[in-house]
Amino acid sequence: MNNLTEGLKQVVPPTDSRHRTDQRALENGQMELAASEKHRLEELQRAARKIHEENKTEHFPKYFTQVDDPDSGEKYYAYGAGKARDYWKDRMSQDWDHLDKIY
Repeated sequence: MNNLTEGLKQVVPPTDSRHRTDQRALENGQMELAASEKHRLEELQRAARKIHEENKTEHFPKYFTQVDDPDSGEKYYAYGAGKARDYWKDRMSQDWDHLDKIY
């Protein structure tokens, strides 16, 4: 499931989990590299969170919006609802500038 073909590399966003170098190293049995890559990625994610805190911006899912289910009243995430972006439109245009740099 983590296979990232050359064709897919050209179209999936940079935040796609198949780009995770730590997972790839782990799958290849490179334990030391996997550990160091995991640490590096965690530091990138901490830096992204710090930027959000400093700019007083809130992280939110880019392609989903939290909505209330009309029957149960429970909250769930709906694709493309509200302010959510259209993933397929972004994929066609390769517009990923709005995504955090986490990998």
